[in-house]
Amino acid sequence: MSAVKAFHFLEVHQALGDLERVEDMLKHVRYSPALGNKLTGHLCRINREELIPYVQCDTKKG
Repeated sequence: MSAVKAFHFLEVHQALGDLERVEDMLKHVRYSPALGNKLTGHLCRINREELIPYVQCDTKKG
């Protein structure tokens, strides 16, 4: 989370320099299988199972 906060800080203050915008980087990022499992469990606990296919789609194939 600290890395996300750091990128957000730089982006908000137009201080990214040669770094990409966070939004641009997110297009290419996938969840690790472990994080995908944690997200799926969280979505089940809060009764938001309709979001699970999106998590599965964005999870690296192990």
